[in-house]
Amino acid sequence: MKRLKQLRMQRNIRQKEIADYLGITVSAYGNYELGQRQPNFETLCKMADFFNVSVDYLLGRDEKQNNPSSQYQLNYFINDIQYQNSLKLF
Repeated sequence: MKRLKQLRMQRNIRQKEIADYLGITVSAYGNYELGQRQPNFETLCKMADFFNVSVDYLLGRDEKQNNPSSQYQLNYFINDIQYQNSLKLF
């Protein structure tokens, strides 16, 4: 994920700060930046929130750093999953 390092450098943030926020090791985060490891969905969302960008931007699917429609779609998707999971409880 090439954009992770770019975003981090633009904001003058150390890998440790992001890793602490995400609750992962610095090594794991470094592997995300190098493309040697892929984050799970929850971690991907946390990274997008941390950098205030869309998940699509992080994945290279969108050139705009902030895309409200993508954020809306992601929130809709998450809410739908949470709703479906709540139905399974009954």
